[in-house]
Amino acid sequence: MGGANDTLRNFVAGYQTPANSPHMRSLEDDVTRAVKSQERVALGVVPVYGQDPAIPTEIRMRAVGDRGYRLNCTVYNRPSGGYDCSERSSGGNLSIP
Repeated sequence: MGGANDTLRNFVAGYQTPANSPHMRSLEDDVTRAVKSQERVALGVVPVYGQDPAIPTEIRMRAVGDRGYRLNCTVYNRPSGGYDCSERSSGGNLSIP
């Protein structure tokens, strides 16, 4: 999404499939579409750690656009993936268990 891909603070340990792709990827694609439609979007992505300080259990994504775009989702960093969204103005799925 535009962060430096050589800066360790921009990375977390995560399950590639399905947590990162396709689940997180679909949410990132939502944000990308909003930006490409000339909407200014502020995006925050925060890892949430449980018992293991090296691997987050969840990754929270929140985005707010200047023309109404909204995204507020939690991606579950587990082998089965999944996510829940309280807001997803793109019309995509709000939840994948």
